[in-house]
Amino acid sequence: MSKQNLWEDIKKSLKEGVDFAINKTEEYTKVGKIKLDILGIKRRIERAFTELGGISYHHSTSKKKTVLTNTKVFKEIIGKIDELKVELEAKEKELEKIKSEFNIVDDAEVTFEEPITEVKVEDVEFEETVEEKPKKKATPRRKPATKKATTTKKTTTTKKTEPKTTTESKEE
Repeated sequence: MSKQNLWEDIKKSLKEGVDFAINKTEEYTKVGKIKLDILGIKRRIERAFTELGGISYHHSTSKKKTVLTNTKVFKEIIGKIDELKVELEAKEKELEKIKSEFNIVDDAEVTFEEPITEVKVEDVEFEETVEEKPKKKATPRRKPATKKATTTKKTTTTKKTEPKTTTESKEE
């Protein structure tokens, strides 16, 4: 083996190594970008659930009782959550497709605390509320005019008197 062939082999090996590294970097970059997109969608779903909880709390503590599911804001948030779930499913399918295309196995996958992306209806207790009409303030009623009974206090004074003692002399 000549020096020329040795350098050609080293050059070829380095080129293959760099190409391999570039390809793997591109693969993992695609996977990483999709994972970040998925995480962003999950965070948006979590924020929507938080907003929904805030609205629910506001309605439950307000004086005006309304059926929460009939409000416009409630329906908008539910619609947003449904759209985000569809988007999340599409991204997860895209991720699986790229993983299978490049034969990527997630052995050392970085995990984050899973955000809330779903609430089961069975876990939540609902009470049906009916809009209550505000009660009128009770106005004090006047009693019919009647003759007032007059009472007079009789005060009695007692004088202290000493008992009279009579002394009779018996003369016998």
